[in-house]
Amino acid sequence: MNRLTSNSDVMKHAMNIINHNPEIRQKLGTDIETDGMYIGNISISNNKGEANITVPIKGTKGTGSAIIVGKKEFDKWIYEKIVVQIDETGEVIQIEKVKE
Repeated sequence: MNRLTSNSDVMKHAMNIINHNPEIRQKLGTDIETDGMYIGNISISNNKGEANITVPIKGTKGTGSAIIVGKKEFDKWIYEKIVVQIDETGEVIQIEKVKE
């Protein structure tokens, strides 16, 4: 497993999508950001790549974990799965497939 840095383009895009989801904002609040080291696998070559990562997240109201699975094609990420689990309730919120 690789540890990724916060400047990873896949993380920036996924966190933007998470921050714009009304259901997640209702549970975690605003300004949702990563909350510690994230772990997973990512590989990028030229303008193609794959990512499968898990990251702890926090907002103004609570904390959770995000699972992000995606592929990069022609320099654009296509997310197969973005799922957030809310720590306080155990609730799981899945965001539908998104191109970013």
